[in-house]
Amino acid sequence: MQLLTSFVLDIFKEDLFEAMACYFPIIYSKQKNDKHLETKVRLSNMLNRAMSATSSFAEYVIQLALEKLESESVGSKLSCYQLLQSALPGYSVKQVEPFTHELWTFIRIDSLRPSTEADELAAQALLTLTKLGDVLSQNPTLCTSFIEKIWKDLEISLKSPELNLINSTISIFLAVSSSHIDLFSFFFERANPILLQNFLFNNVVKEQLLCLDALFKMLLYGKELGTQFDPEMIVRFFNMLIDHSSSDIVDLEIRKSTIRFINQLVCMHRFEEQHVAKLIKYSFHYAEQSGYKPSLL
Repeated sequence: MQLLTSFVLDIFKEDLFEAMACYFPIIYSKQKNDKHLETKVRLSNMLNRAMSATSSFAEYVIQLALEKLESESVGSKLSCYQLLQSALPGYSVKQVEPFTHELWTFIRIDSLRPSTEADELAAQALLTLTKLGDVLSQNPTLCTSFIEKIWKDLEISLKSPELNLINSTISIFLAVSSSHIDLFSFFFERANPILLQNFLFNNVVKEQLLCLDALFKMLLYGKELGTQFDPEMIVRFFNMLIDHSSSDIVDLEIRKSTIRFINQLVCMHRFEEQHVAKLIKYSFHYAEQSGYKPSLL
């Protein structure tokens, strides 16, 4: 490590990198009873640190990762994403830009899935996307082009809830937004009307829940970022949710999700008297419909 960071590598950098790259990736599985697991993990981390120790290796590191991401091996893919997470923060926009769309292609493949719960590959892909977004955010023009590309690729996933990709799509939006309010706002402003329309005019309960939960997830994330949401939008959300959920034919699960959403809105905004009265009336109506069963209140 000291050798890599203390000297000008110049003509030797490719040879030095190749000497390390021949050992990559060091694949291991945490689920197997491997007595050498700790050693493999330590060696893998040390190799990643060495290859990402200098920005002089940027081109080689990213090309190596792209090559290995074509593998069918989940272990190999995980190692690539971990290497990129280690390396990308030290690279400039100029070094990363030529590989942006290729990286996004692999990240999309590994993270856009009907179910990503307990999916380590999807989680690592999203973490890598966050690192990539952080680098590109240093160049507003390039970053705008990148997030527009992501939106163009994923818009259909929001408009087609039957594909069951809404949850992973929102996770991608939030991952690339990272801590950048402007990036989050870009996605929220575009996703919000689509999700609302799907929620209000879709008759499939499962798909309605997907849309409502996605809106709730984005709202919470934006709140944590410190996003200043439009007060009028908050009030529109409030009225829309209560009006929609007041019908006697609304599914119980939708009503539960609606109440959770309304509770969050109440925490985010100081509502006027008329809205408080509307909420109290709705609460009594819901209590009557539940038969006053504690499990449903």
